[in-house]
Amino acid sequence: MDKNLSDKLRVLSSFSIIMVVYIHSYYLEGETYELNKFIQNLIGQGICRVAVPLFFTISGYLFFININDGLTSVLIKIRKRAMTLLIPYIICNVWFVLVYMLLHFTPAVAPFVNNYLFGNLLDKDLWSILYALFVDPAGFHLWFLRDLMLVVLCTPLIYYLMKYMSRITIIVLFFISLWQQSVYDGFLFALTWFTAGVCLAVTKTRLQWKEYRYSRIIGIMCLCCLVADSVCRAANIDLHFIYYFVAQILGVISVWLLYDHVVNKDLSQMKLLNIVCRYTFFIYLFHEPTLNILKKLPPVIWGQSAQVYLICYLVVPWLMIALATIVGFCLNRFIPKFYSILVGGR
Repeated sequence: MDKNLSDKLRVLSSFSIIMVVYIHSYYLEGETYELNKFIQNLIGQGICRVAVPLFFTISGYLFFININDGLTSVLIKIRKRAMTLLIPYIICNVWFVLVYMLLHFTPAVAPFVNNYLFGNLLDKDLWSILYALFVDPAGFHLWFLRDLMLVVLCTPLIYYLMKYMSRITIIVLFFISLWQQSVYDGFLFALTWFTAGVCLAVTKTRLQWKEYRYSRIIGIMCLCCLVADSVCRAANIDLHFIYYFVAQILGVISVWLLYDHVVNKDLSQMKLLNIVCRYTFFIYLFHEPTLNILKKLPPVIWGQSAQVYLICYLVVPWLMIALATIVGFCLNRFIPKFYSILVGGR
């Protein structure tokens, strides 16, 4: 993989985690105000929904590049993912529970904490508790890692499908899966977009399209379709479910094509962005439950109003990203071994 493509994948991953933070910054209290509800749905429930498909596609692509020894290479990568995915998944689930436990038993902050986690676990047996903590999972944002690990276990089967099936068959199955995910969300969603990335890697599809004459126009058109779809959903205009996955495809295409026309510098020349890119995975791990705590502070201090909730929704995600980057930098600087284990050696 050349450096330009590597930088592009890093930047788009960082861009995606920013969108994920916006998705999780949603204020239920803001639904009382029509403008707030519209903006939150437009950004967090509309435009930013392109983030997760993009994440899974990049993951699939990175997994299947350089599979020089066939199935042997696949099995080696599966073993490596135990370090890069499973260990961070377990550590962060435990951390999530410990933080909520501390807050739950701190009288000053307990009223501002969502205590559903402990309320649901108190009357359960040990197996049910372990299931709720590590399979459900307790850190709700970690569902992505859970589903990614399940998909990784399926990679030997994906490898053989890619090896013995025609491209047309794979494309047909891809669109069938996209249609089905409107009904069965979750693992199939992850498998579908991961496989899309696998197809790009296995077929050695050219991914640098800036020089193509109409790439900018196509990117803008796809972006307009994504925004139009998001506006309709934010305005509660009922659309058939099939348009949802169409919007996802167009969103991924628009982000990929327009990147080349927006980012014109080498990543090393963009110091701030380069720093954020170093801590993308840590931001993902750290942003919950920290974000849930951070976003509740301003309304407590300045009161509950439409203006406060709207400003908080737009600003708090950036404060969260800045805080996570600083914490990640400090951990990497002062306790690098622990940080390396926490982020799976990244």
